Amino acid sequence: WKDPFAKGEFSVRQRKLAQMKRPVIVYTPQVLLQGRDFRRWSDGEFSVQVKRINSRPARARIALAIRAVAPDAIHAELSAMLTDPAEQKNAAVYLAAYENKLASDVAAGENRGKRLEHDFVVREWIGPIGFGESLKLEEKRALPLLRGANAKNLGVAAFVQNRATSEVLQALMLPVCES
Repeated sequence: WKDPFAKGEFSVRQRKLAQMKRPVIVYTPQVLLQGRDFRRWSDGEFSVQVKRINSRPARARIALAIRAVAPDAIHAELSAMLTDPAEQKNAAVYLAAYENKLASDVAAGENRGKRLEHDFVVREWIGPIGFGESLKLEEKRALPLLRGANAKNLGVAAFVQNRATSEVLQALMLPVCES
């Protein structure tokens, strides 16, 4: 079965993250939580761990706005600020355009003959964007869209990640609002 939403750069990022942790395992679908392989993502343990992470103070602040949705791109503005200067060297921002309510018909493998439904599918990815010499970063970016993308099912996610540890310092997602 070939993943219809896969992109080479997504696989490269997944392999790099896996190499930071041992053992080096890459598979699909894989969920990483704070840079670590998390196989129990489909049961209640995932929610427990996310609540635990969210109970801690964020180590960065993010403001995100979608300024326009054109047929070929989502135009987003991002402001990110690190709360701890010690994070500056390794911190980077990532932006992703995602789409919900996608589906694929599987012709081979364990799901042969099934129609799988997908939400929060990353369609475009930008990053890492480093902070340079500052604790604050402001970006205006156009995230390209694939032809046929349904604007009402789109959104943008942003996160600040420590590239040395792969820990996420803060994350935010914003769905497109119909006007």
